[in-house]
Amino acid sequence: MKYELTNEEKTVDGRTLYRIRYLQDIPYHYIQKGDLGGWLESTSNLAHTGMCAVLDDAEVFGNAQVQDDAIVRDNVRVYGYASVRGSAMLTQKVRVYDQAIVTDTRLEGHTRVSRYAILFGKFIIRSGHWRCSPLVIYGAAERVHTAGTNDIAIGCRINPYTWWVKNAESLALEYDLDDDKLAFYKFLVETAQNFLQMKLATGELSH
Repeated sequence: MKYELTNEEKTVDGRTLYRIRYLQDIPYHYIQKGDLGGWLESTSNLAHTGMCAVLDDAEVFGNAQVQDDAIVRDNVRVYGYASVRGSAMLTQKVRVYDQAIVTDTRLEGHTRVSRYAILFGKFIIRSGHWRCSPLVIYGAAERVHTAGTNDIAIGCRINPYTWWVKNAESLALEYDLDDDKLAFYKFLVETAQNFLQMKLATGELSH
């Protein structure tokens, strides 16, 4: 067994949750045998296989599951039938619930993921209530994805749409982009912005 439920308990939404204690080292998440972890309703909420972990005051309950090498920490809450998989990392005050699935993605801030939303891939979401899957565009030298209600990421840079438009020419000089490549990235940013506006208008994404 990787962990055990302790006698320390609390009630959340009418459910009894128990703090866990790790029974083995998990170097991947800097966990040592004997360390206390987060809160579970039952041992079905956190797999005993893999290097997945629930830490700090994070809560996982209902039929929700944390699996593989995923980590849920800080004040995160995962519940309903949600699933957190792969190398996903959920931090701060993230909420994942209903039948949402998060695989390999990093979620931060007050991000919410619900309904049947599926987030798959190694990228970061910093804000918004996602009732749909974000837009991720592959094929360019740098991946482009929607990272929040007003944020677009190119590679490791995350900025609002207006920032990308304002700084397009200087970025072209910095990365030695010719006119065709610059036009292509402008098109991708515009596509991502149109996606955000559409999802905000339909209510599938909100602040």
